[in-house]
Amino acid sequence: MTTDSIITIWHLNEDEESYKRQVFRAFVYKNIKAVSDKSGMKKDNTVKIRIPTQIDIPLSIGDYVRIGKHTDSPIRGKDFKIVEFADNRKGANPHWRIVAQ
Repeated sequence: MTTDSIITIWHLNEDEESYKRQVFRAFVYKNIKAVSDKSGMKKDNTVKIRIPTQIDIPLSIGDYVRIGKHTDSPIRGKDFKIVEFADNRKGANPHWRIVAQ
């Protein structure tokens, strides 16, 4: 189900070795599931996010995203890690598309 949400993105600033936090309004689709592997069952949760904006957002593979507005640092294991993103700021529906696991 797609929901209109607030998200927090932490982008790693490699020069300063710290995370820059940004908050956006976005459309979020959660795909929560479990899959089997050699050792049994594991979570395979995927989140697809669309941020409707014309502005340039600094994103990298490995940045973190969490649903909601947060002021703390990213938490590994709790936050989703960005595995794919696309700059779709052309046409009638400009947006950024993010896939995170």
